[in-house]
Amino acid sequence: MVLEISARLKEILIGIDMAELTFSERQGLESLLQMTQGYVLHFSNRTLQQFVFESIGKDIYDGDYAENGESKANRLRTLFKHESNSVVAKILSDLLEIIHADSLDETRKQFYDQAKSCIARLQSGSSVPEIDALVPNSNDGSFEVLAREARLAIERDKPAVGLDRLHTYMVKYTRELCDRHGITHTKDDALNGLFGQYVKVLDSKGHIKSELTKLLLKSSISTFDRLNGVRNNESLAHANELLNYEESILIFNQVTSVVRFVSFIEKEIAQSQSTPIPQTAIPVYVQSIDPAECPYCILEMFPGQQCPHCGTLNQ
Repeated sequence: MVLEISARLKEILIGIDMAELTFSERQGLESLLQMTQGYVLHFSNRTLQQFVFESIGKDIYDGDYAENGESKANRLRTLFKHESNSVVAKILSDLLEIIHADSLDETRKQFYDQAKSCIARLQSGSSVPEIDALVPNSNDGSFEVLAREARLAIERDKPAVGLDRLHTYMVKYTRELCDRHGITHTKDDALNGLFGQYVKVLDSKGHIKSELTKLLLKSSISTFDRLNGVRNNESLAHANELLNYEESILIFNQVTSVVRFVSFIEKEIAQSQSTPIPQTAIPVYVQSIDPAECPYCILEMFPGQQCPHCGTLNQ
């Protein structure tokens, strides 16, 4: 059964819509990233593989990226050709972060600015505009893995694949909120119950100003109750038929909008109490285990972390 789910997951993650790069954008990126001689900036084969994997969770030395040749530049060209707008925008954004714009000559500076405009255009079509709200609110390393897997599902334009990760993320996120506000809970408490207690505390302490905001947050309690069912019956948590694309996108948008608002409220509370928000731990990602072993191992795990689904230990 695990192998059947894994094969289905791998099939789902393949065949993503191609990025919509114009000819001018491609030419500008070639010059900016110094790809004309087959290289990509200062990267070696190993460092390029590590960089791409940490950025978008893909192995650029997979055979799928060698259709136009084995060089680093050819592999990156193939990635640009076959990945989605959101994935290409993500890796381009990460590449620009390591380029020192101040040190560029006038021509490459123009290409740098063009690349920034290209990234903004590619990102403007994101199906879940607030997906970047899904970040950990504690220093739990495994929490970052959950958040990143949920974000990757949207970056890969496969929201149904990430629904169970979204649910687990919200459980951990809301438990941390309860701990922060002294709300007693157990490991068996459901997500909707946890969030309901949290909203009551916000309301009782005067952190919610508008009656409409209060109503919207209370309606989210019912949303999270139904999210439990989606996780159990329409996600890859079990051998289920996956929920359709449009409804999966709607769920992601609803949940991420709540997380965005709650993060704003928590920041306001922390500032009023002069208490800093805990800093997010930044993990180092490694090549994942053979995806045939488990439907979740196709995504990232920490070195030494045990997969909660198949029990495999990532060395």
